[in-house]
Amino acid sequence: MKILITGAAGFIGSSLYKKLNKKDKYEFILIDDLSKGLISNLPKNTKLIQRDISKINCYNNIENVDAIIHFAGQSSGERSFIDPIRDLNSNYISTINTLNFAKKCNCRTIVFASSMSVYGDNNRGPLTNYGINKLAAETYLKINSENKIN
Repeated sequence: MKILITGAAGFIGSSLYKKLNKKDKYEFILIDDLSKGLISNLPKNTKLIQRDISKINCYNNIENVDAIIHFAGQSSGERSFIDPIRDLNSNYISTINTLNFAKKCNCRTIVFASSMSVYGDNNRGPLTNYGINKLAAETYLKINSENKIN
């Protein structure tokens, strides 16, 4: 089984990779733009593709995969007000690009890391640009997976 992990050099992505990589049944493609993640989070000699997945054609020259674990994104509500375009690209556009790649290569599974920020206070909805973009990404995945992607 071939698994693509976005945000692979971040804390969660690298921790999951180290855990899953102990099993011989998986092959990995790891992507991170290193804007927040650290190459030192990954074991030595790990092959990492340094790429911004919010860019068009970001998945060019990447092989088909069986599953995608999508952890890439900026994760600060406060920062989402400072640079809302970066947050939009990092959390929403990157998800659109990832789902489009999944469809193109007939990937059947996407694991998406969302956030409790989609709920806001007392479940009244997002209070930050970050929460809005994570909720939009969740909704995009639900609507556009065409019931063919888990």
